Amino acid sequence: MKMPFLFLVTVVVCLTAPLFAADEDAAAVQNRVWSQYLDSEEQAALTRMAESMPDEDPLAELSPEDKIKAMRFIVRQFTAALAPPLTMPTETVSRDGVAGVWFTPAGAAPDKVVLYYHGGGFIYGDAMTAEAIVGTLAEKAGIRGFSLDYPLAPEATYPAAHDNAVAAYEMLLRDGFKPENIVLAGDSAGGNLVLGTLLRLRERHIPLPAGAFLLSPWTLLGGKEESVELKQHLDQGVTLEAVTMMGCTYAPDHDWTDPLLSPFYADLTGLPPLLIHVGSHELLLDDAVAVARNAALADVPVTLRVWPGYGHVFQYAYTVSAAARKSLDDGARFFREVLSGTHFRAE
Repeated sequence: MKMPFLFLVTVVVCLTAPLFAADEDAAAVQNRVWSQYLDSEEQAALTRMAESMPDEDPLAELSPEDKIKAMRFIVRQFTAALAPPLTMPTETVSRDGVAGVWFTPAGAAPDKVVLYYHGGGFIYGDAMTAEAIVGTLAEKAGIRGFSLDYPLAPEATYPAAHDNAVAAYEMLLRDGFKPENIVLAGDSAGGNLVLGTLLRLRERHIPLPAGAFLLSPWTLLGGKEESVELKQHLDQGVTLEAVTMMGCTYAPDHDWTDPLLSPFYADLTGLPPLLIHVGSHELLLDDAVAVARNAALADVPVTLRVWPGYGHVFQYAYTVSAAARKSLDDGARFFREVLSGTHFRAE
């Protein structure tokens, strides 16, 4: 199965996408990659999940508009079923044009927060589709979490999501959170929103947060990266057609080379420390690598970790993947360091 939308099946196929080779078939390569990177429990769980998926896209006959509506529902149900039970209070809020969900782990520092932007190509997803990621990061970092429910396209086109992402940060400032006590995080399109928010804050001379964690960020609309050609047969959770459709839906009348929309092209001077995680099988691999390079060129502290054999936003497979759990552990450790001012400093 290869559906033309981001991460409905990513939690299954992003960990199983084969490295095609001339002398090996897909199953052989899959077994080789699994034996190298996944333990037996992960392999068994992913096999069961893969076998439960339909062979063809069940939404193929729907109109584009109805398909988006259906995908919003399916993704929400799918991620809710995959997420581990939350062990912390949550609170849904909507005020000052900002809607989202608060996560408050037991013992969390009340004055420190991670502001999270979910993925979904700007067309689907909501504040709770990333609940396992947000809740886990907040709990392990010992801070609160706020997951933003930003407006989606086609109902709200560019720059609606980006403006709302900035508004959420400004809401936290009004609520008394100090910039040095705020960290940002986001996956896929949410990673784009993280960088877009940082660039807009810098442009407007608004104090920047302590750091940002980018999970498989989508930073170049249009799909011109070299990795699109090299990895298109590997990342079965994302297709060039899907990426193009999502870009056209969110920003139909805007220049995709604008750095505020495609931070692949941005000068990152002055940004806070960045942690970037990406899978080596990702269509959007270069989206992450380019940002890391641009950050390094601008003397921004940056850590890029590429996970061999993994695909787009593999962290959604938190319940079955040790690598996903390790990635979130790393993100939480990064938050603790930047919030305490010890990141990249000698002990």
